[in-house]
Amino acid sequence: MKTKQTSILLLGAKSVDHPLDAIPRELSQLKQLLDEYKRTSNSIAFSVEYEPFFTQGQLKNKLTQLQNQVAILHFAGHSSAEGVLSDDELVYSRHIANHMASWTIPPALTVLNGCHNAGQVKLFHQAGVSVVIATHKAVDDDSAAGFAQAFLIRISLLPLSPYTRKLVLWRYLRRF
Repeated sequence: MKTKQTSILLLGAKSVDHPLDAIPRELSQLKQLLDEYKRTSNSIAFSVEYEPFFTQGQLKNKLTQLQNQVAILHFAGHSSAEGVLSDDELVYSRHIANHMASWTIPPALTVLNGCHNAGQVKLFHQAGVSVVIATHKAVDDDSAAGFAQAFLIRISLLPLSPYTRKLVLWRYLRRF
């Protein structure tokens, strides 16, 4: 029997009405950092599941397919206190959290990299997610992407090449 691998799930909101050009760029940069980490590290094996414009159907399928395997769930895009936007419709966080609550191993970290989504935190905590990062206010797209990259580097202390580490941190810090 094949052992299930730990996954990092990177999801971007799909919106025709209010597209965010920064979403695929943010998720692509995170994926590149994680892929470099996998190449340069002998640590835990993991997969990176990447969907820069997820649909509601894809979200449901991914959560079912990756049950008990998601270590980090990262969402980028439009959001609110009640949920995340996909297909220009609200996907209620209570539905996502209820799905995760049925897992025996919930994600350790959920990042809600969008605007005004702090109202979702309690639901994810109740579903067993230990750490949830969310916002109370609107966030600038480029700053959100820079934060995501710098945060990923800091929490994992990724053994990236000195050039890559310096470049990512420089991109983030120059915004302030």
